[in-house]
Amino acid sequence: KTLKLLPKLDTRKVIRIIFIALKENADVFINSIGGRAIYEQETFQKHNIDFRFLFQNPLLNQSPIARYSPNLSIIHTLMHFGKAGTMNLLREYTLM
Repeated sequence: KTLKLLPKLDTRKVIRIIFIALKENADVFINSIGGRAIYEQETFQKHNIDFRFLFQNPLLNQSPIARYSPNLSIIHTLMHFGKAGTMNLLREYTLM
């Protein structure tokens, strides 16, 4: 299957993400809100992948987890807080 990329996104990272999603029959890819500056939803839509973003709710800063940094990747968050802690933190985000 040929990947249809927008010209400015012809990078190995985007190709890799789309390849993995297609291989795993995924139809949704979720990224932190910072990805809006890097990725274009149209690129993923061309491959029938719904590209969504996690938006941090303002209440997260009032969370009792004072040492949490909202810019951590999901891998770092899992390593730092474990599965249960990460699940709790995800309640502080909105899927866009």
